[in-house]
Amino acid sequence: MKSVIHERNSNKENVLLVAVKYRQPQIVEELRKSSSIDKNVFKSLCQQVDNNGNTMLHLASYTLNKETTWRISGPAMQMMWDIKWYKYIQRIVPGHFKYRINTNNKTPGEIFKEAHEVLLEKSTEWLKETAESCSVVAALIAGLSFATSGSVPGGNDQNTGKPTLEGQPAFEGFAISSLIGLYFSGTALIMFLSILTSRKQIEDFSINLPTKLLAGLTSLFVSIVAMFISFCAGHFFVLTDKY
Repeated sequence: MKSVIHERNSNKENVLLVAVKYRQPQIVEELRKSSSIDKNVFKSLCQQVDNNGNTMLHLASYTLNKETTWRISGPAMQMMWDIKWYKYIQRIVPGHFKYRINTNNKTPGEIFKEAHEVLLEKSTEWLKETAESCSVVAALIAGLSFATSGSVPGGNDQNTGKPTLEGQPAFEGFAISSLIGLYFSGTALIMFLSILTSRKQIEDFSINLPTKLLAGLTSLFVSIVAMFISFCAGHFFVLTDKY
């Protein structure tokens, strides 16, 4: 590592600038935490610029082509990781680098916004389509769960009004899973509708929208599992009586 830290390529990029340019967090972390590299040396590397006056933060603002980009499913997730990478580099460099301009008189923030215009459009469209599809599924599961939770296998006792199968493990599983399915399908529907009505700017793809998407998908999966459990528990009594 010591043999290359002071080397530069034809664009006057040092090893740290190249690592940032091609999204190599392992190399950046190794340079940061290596005991063999003096802290002042690392600080000097962070402050160097290339031929175009680009700092580490400028280089972290650009998007990568398909051949070198991180393999991440979905443009919205790609946007999220690009924002995380930008903020990670921002924590490393001096604070005033955020306002520093390159030879094209552009700050890192301006470059990031321009470079991610197309990705922002794709991310917005992908998120909209995903939320619409999942909200339809969540609404169907909510309807099924509501109908299931309102039905009582075996009926009620005519004298007491209590379920005739009350106390049996399968009945308890049916009742609990039906309520869980109803609750989580409703939660998923709210999350997906919230995504559809939310503002979709670059900064929203950092925490706000990914959190809602994760909460919605998790709730949807839980509601699907709960629905299958309630159906299996309900058919348990039919199979028991038959065999």
